[in-house]
Amino acid sequence: MFESRRDELVRLAQSKLLPLFGELRKRVEKRLGTARPLEPARPTYAPSKAESVRPPARAVEVDASDVEIERYTDQIVNAETWQARVVAATALGELRGDRVVDALVRAIRDPSSEVAVAAVEALACQPDARAAADLREALRETAGFIGPHTRAAAVDAIARCQGLAALPLLLDTFHDNDAEVSMAAIVAASKLAPKESAGRLRALLDDRSGYYLPVVRIATAKALERAGELDPERAQRLLTTETNEGVRAVLERAASVHA
Repeated sequence: MFESRRDELVRLAQSKLLPLFGELRKRVEKRLGTARPLEPARPTYAPSKAESVRPPARAVEVDASDVEIERYTDQIVNAETWQARVVAATALGELRGDRVVDALVRAIRDPSSEVAVAAVEALACQPDARAAADLREALRETAGFIGPHTRAAAVDAIARCQGLAALPLLLDTFHDNDAEVSMAAIVAASKLAPKESAGRLRALLDDRSGYYLPVVRIATAKALERAGELDPERAQRLLTTETNEGVRAVLERAASVHA
């Protein structure tokens, strides 16, 4: 009986007190939420008007091209492989300045012909007048420091980069001591200015003195044929005395047009 009475009192207390506790808890939470001030947002820093117009501190200005020139001029001299030096010579061809020209002029005498040719091509397209003069001087060098292959590449590069302005040099180079250089000039001139160079080419083809090697005269005959400047009548006349088989083959092709 006593236990049943106690259980009844507990249930009564729970039914009355629990709603009250719930209400008190809501009020406390609401009170705490409004009583705690929110932390104000920190203002972002805005410079004053005077500060906003103040120029920034000057940085040390470094021209990117100067850095590249320094890098490639060192590489073209000190790189152990010819491939790396070729890369440097080609890259310098895209840059400008006295240091670039100096480095490329030195590289023309590189032990590797690949590097020398790359330097020649890069130097030929430099707009600096000194570069053109240095390259022509290198072309005239016959002491053996610059080989025929490099000098022939110089002829081709000069023609490609300087256009008709190079024609007098090309015509003079027909008479070079190196057959490879002569042939390079013959081909370049006949492509650059076929009609303007035709007279000098015909004179070379007619020369039977033995000054020009047979390969040079063959190159001349082919250049005239390619340019359409080897007329059939002339070819027929030359055939009567020509003894070189290579030249005769070209002349016969030209003469057959007349027949």
